[in-house]
Amino acid sequence: MLRMSMLADYGTVILVRMAREPARVMSAAHLAAETRLAAPTVSKVLKLLASRALVVASRGKNGGYLLTRQPDEISVADIIEAVDGPWGLTQCVIEPGACPQESSCAALGPWHRVSRALRGALAKITLDEMTDSPPPRSGRVEGIRLWPEEG
Repeated sequence: MLRMSMLADYGTVILVRMAREPARVMSAAHLAAETRLAAPTVSKVLKLLASRALVVASRGKNGGYLLTRQPDEISVADIIEAVDGPWGLTQCVIEPGACPQESSCAALGPWHRVSRALRGALAKITLDEMTDSPPPRSGRVEGIRLWPEEG
């Protein structure tokens, strides 16, 4: 099964909330309450997002977190990579040389192409687009079928 980590999902939820008011500084406690995520988890995710410069932290009475870029400049790929680090469909895509079969693997090139295509698709979806509530009726993004067509 192909899926991102729960922390990357939470990072997306947190950033979608922040993207709705991109100029507003928000505390971790406020974001936890707004997203209904556990405060320690929100703090952990915000630190990961800050380490990759998607948010910036400020201290003090009016401190909190702020997006470093506009929501239309942050992609889903940026968020996943900020939380999960480098990713790919297979270990050889993530860490070249890790697989003993790599030198003779017939699927190596295709797995790299598939991983690049997926990353490219995720890079085209911005945080701004993620704030839109209903999914497209067609169930397609750039020719990729997301769910079955309605009857």
